[in-house]
Amino acid sequence: MNENDQLNSVLKKIQEIVKLSANGDYLYRGEPECYDKVSSGLYRKHSDIEAENFDIEAVQNEILDAAKRYTTETDDFEILTELQHYGGATNLIDFTTDYLIALFFACDGSDFLNEDGRVILLHKTGEINKQIKFPQNPINRVIAQKSIFVRPPKGFIEPDHVINIPKDLKQPILNHLQKYHNISTNTIYNDLHGFILYQNVHQSASAEFFKGIMSQEKKDYSKAIEHYNNAIKLNPKIVNAYNNRGIAYSENDEVERAIKDYKKAIELDPNKASFYSNRGVAYSKREEVERAIKDYNKAIELDPEFAKAYFGRGIAYDRQEEFELAINDLNQATELNLKFAEAYLYRGIVYSKKGEVKSAIEDFNKAIELNSELTEAYLYRGIAYSEKGEVEPAIDDLNKAIELNSEFAEAYLYRGVVYREKEEFEPAIDDLNKAIELNPEHAEAYFYRGVVYGQKEEFEPAIEDLNKAIELGLESVEAYLGRGFIYFHKEEFEPAIDDLNKAIELNPESDGAYFYRGIYWLHLQKWQEARSDLTVAKSKGVDIIKGFGDDYKNVVEFELKYDVKLPEDIAAMLTQE
Repeated sequence: MNENDQLNSVLKKIQEIVKLSANGDYLYRGEPECYDKVSSGLYRKHSDIEAENFDIEAVQNEILDAAKRYTTETDDFEILTELQHYGGATNLIDFTTDYLIALFFACDGSDFLNEDGRVILLHKTGEINKQIKFPQNPINRVIAQKSIFVRPPKGFIEPDHVINIPKDLKQPILNHLQKYHNISTNTIYNDLHGFILYQNVHQSASAEFFKGIMSQEKKDYSKAIEHYNNAIKLNPKIVNAYNNRGIAYSENDEVERAIKDYKKAIELDPNKASFYSNRGVAYSKREEVERAIKDYNKAIELDPEFAKAYFGRGIAYDRQEEFELAINDLNQATELNLKFAEAYLYRGIVYSKKGEVKSAIEDFNKAIELNSELTEAYLYRGIAYSEKGEVEPAIDDLNKAIELNSEFAEAYLYRGVVYREKEEFEPAIDDLNKAIELNPEHAEAYFYRGVVYGQKEEFEPAIEDLNKAIELGLESVEAYLGRGFIYFHKEEFEPAIDDLNKAIELNPESDGAYFYRGIYWLHLQKWQEARSDLTVAKSKGVDIIKGFGDDYKNVVEFELKYDVKLPEDIAAMLTQE
C-alpha cells in the first residue's frame, strides 16, 4: 500500500466513525485488541468466574476498603479513578468524548501492533447515563484524554457500534493523528506518572537500539537483529531501528525482510532520503533494477547532495548497461564526497566495461589511495593490468587481494586466468581449484579450468568442466566455442558442430564461430556448408587465410594430413594469391 492509499484508508476509517456517531450523543473507547466483551479491568481479571450471580461491585468494594488505608481521599469514586490511573484493576471502563483519542488507543501499544484493534461507540441514553461518572478533580492526563468513566453493574456493557481497526492500518493512523491532530504518546500521557512509565520504556528501547548498533559494527548481524527486535517491541516508533534492522537483514542476505523493514521506516518517516536509498540497495540485490532506480530518484529528490544515492543509482545504471548515465552519477558521488573510495572503484569498473582501461586504472589507484584495504580495487586493477598485457603487476594486485581476503574466490579465479595467459598451467589449475572450493557454483571457474585442461590436451576433464560451466548457467559464446574446440581436437566433429551452432545462435555476429564451423565442415567434407561459413567469416572481417595457415600451414599440408581433396574454389579461398 503506497502513501496515498494509506492516507485514503485512514480518512475512510475516521469518516466511518463520524458517520456512525453523527445522529447522537456518543462516548468512544479504543481497544488495541478485540476482547470478548467491552469490560472493565476488574471484570477481565475475574472473567474465569462464570456464575451468573457473580457480584463484581462487591469485589470492587473490598478493594476500596483495602485501598482507603493508603490514601487520604475519602470519596470512593476519586479513589477508584486514582487506582485506575496507576494501573489498578477497577470496575471503571475508560471512555473519551473525542473519537480521535479513542482511535489513538485502538492503535497504540507495542504488544498489540500485530493484532486488530477496535473503536467502541456507546450512545449516552437510558441506563448508560446512570453509569457515567465524571472525575471531580481531573489530573492532566484525564484532561488530555477527555476521559469519562462508565461503571457498569455487571462489569461490562453492550456497545452500540464496533469499528474494527486492521493491524496493518494502526501505524499509519498513529502517524496521521500525530501529524494532523497532535495526538501522540507525549500529549496523551502528559503527567509525571506517564512520563516515568514511558521514560523507562524509551530508555530500555534506546539501550537495545544502541546494542544493535554495536553488534552491527562488529558485523554480528544476527545479534544486531535480536537487539533491534527488542527495541521495536519496546517502542514501535523508533524509526531508525527498522532502518538499521533492514541493513542487518540485507547483510545477512535476508533481502525480503530488509525491504519490509525499509518500507516500515519510510511509513514512519517518509522524508528520510537514506531509507529510500537503502531500499534501493535491497531491490538491486533482488535484481529489481527499475524499482531500485525509482528509490534512488526519491532519495536524491529529498536530498540532492546525498552521495550514496548517486552511487547506488550509478551501479543500477551500470547493470542496465547505461554506462554514460552510470558514470555521470558516479562523478556526482565523487564530487559530493571526495573520499568516497567505493565510488572511484565502481567508476573504474564502468570504465573497464567501456574499454577505457587507462581511466579505469586511474580510478582504481584513487580508490586504493583512499582505502588501502579495499580488496575489490586490487582485484579490478589486476584485471585491468591483465587486459593491458601487464602480467606481473596484474599478479601483484591479485596477490594483494588474496592477502587481504584469503576467501576471495574471484581473486583466485582471475589469478588463475593470468597464469593461464602466461601458460603456467599448474598454478593456474591450483588457483581455479581454490576458486571452485570457495564457490562450488562458480561457472566461470569451471569454464577457465576446462580451457586450461584443453590447452594441456587433457580432454576428458576439460569436457567435464565445460559441461559443468554450461550446466551452472554460463550461456556464453566462449563456453560453447571452448567445448566445440575440445570436441574438435578429439575428432568428434558432430558435437563440435552442435556447440558452434549454439555459439552462433547466442551471437549471430560471432565471426570466429563461423570460421571454425567452416573448418569443421571441411573435416566432414560438407563442402557447401564449409563454403558458406567461410564466406560469412570473411565478410565479417576474419582473415581466413591466416587463420587456416596458423592451424594447417597451407591447403597442401591439410590435404596430405587428412587424405582429402578440397574443391578448387574452397582451396582458392584459403590460399594466398
